Amino acid sequence: MSDENTLTQAEKPKSQQITFDSFFELLKSKMELKENKAIPQVFQILKKGFSGDFNKEQIDLVFDLLKPWKFIDLLAIKLINEEKNGKLRPFGRQFTNRIRFDFIKEYNYPIPTNGANPSRDEIFYWIKNVFRAVSIKPVENQAEQITSEKMSSSKFMDKQLRSMFICLSNNLKDEFIFEAINYLLTEYFDNGGKKFRISKNSYLNSINKALVAKNPSVLVENILVSSAPFKEIAQDARDSESELWRKNKSFQTKIQQLESNELSLKKQLHEATHEKHLLNEQLSSKTRALEEWKAENKNLDNHWQELSKQKLTKQAGDTKRRIQNQITEIRLSLENQPPDTEIALLLLQRIEKILGESDLNGK
Repeated sequence: MSDENTLTQAEKPKSQQITFDSFFELLKSKMELKENKAIPQVFQILKKGFSGDFNKEQIDLVFDLLKPWKFIDLLAIKLINEEKNGKLRPFGRQFTNRIRFDFIKEYNYPIPTNGANPSRDEIFYWIKNVFRAVSIKPVENQAEQITSEKMSSSKFMDKQLRSMFICLSNNLKDEFIFEAINYLLTEYFDNGGKKFRISKNSYLNSINKALVAKNPSVLVENILVSSAPFKEIAQDARDSESELWRKNKSFQTKIQQLESNELSLKKQLHEATHEKHLLNEQLSSKTRALEEWKAENKNLDNHWQELSKQKLTKQAGDTKRRIQNQITEIRLSLENQPPDTEIALLLLQRIEKILGESDLNGK
């Protein structure tokens, strides 16, 4: 690395030595450099941070400084890469989130109201619609307005691509997000006037270019890295298919068992139906015998019913009088000042005893 692209020892923002004010001024000074110098140096300053704790106001100050910067999308990509590799300090992570959600807001990235992540269909629909738009208005009051008139179509599409990737980086843990990124890249090519189609031939062409290169290892690595997420997705699909096949086989075994059980149950049902028919005939015979016995003993039954009725009537009258007497005494006990609750409880126990005797006599 040349001296031009590196910070001097005095300029390097060590978190234990630099104050926020110095950190802020250093950022401002490096933003004025050319792209190949400004982006890496601003990135290193943000990555190192400053001494002491930080607060929301400081994050907002840095955000307001860098947001209008024409290289903010390139800077955000570098920060996101460091974030995903776990190399950003707390200030850098908070600032990266601040930048990311500004892009999410600017590009109307789908955020469901229930707080869950957007679905696969929502994200694919969003990508399609953003590229379909004639133009995307940049945030107002930027240092340099970005329009299709001020920059070439390719540069406009490049900035759009980076901005949309920054939005997608908010959901990299979702299983389908790499499919969405692949779809984003494909849409980028299609809307840029190029056609990119995945085929065995294009894959072999990429390998051929790698093999004839002076140093093929870098190109081979790029091929492997680009296909890695989809190999993982394919492996997950194979694992899922294997699990579904295993479950299907288990279900088929259960179905065979159920069919066998069904035949057994049908046989048992047939036998039970025959037995029921025999029992119904026996029941009819016994019912007729019972009716004949009832007719023969009707007078005797009426006699005993009348005696039982008289006895129950007398018993009910006696029980009612005894309980009424106890209730009267309970009321008097409770109306005393103070109420005599002990006597009331004793009388309640007597009522329970009377009811118990009544139940025994009724039996």
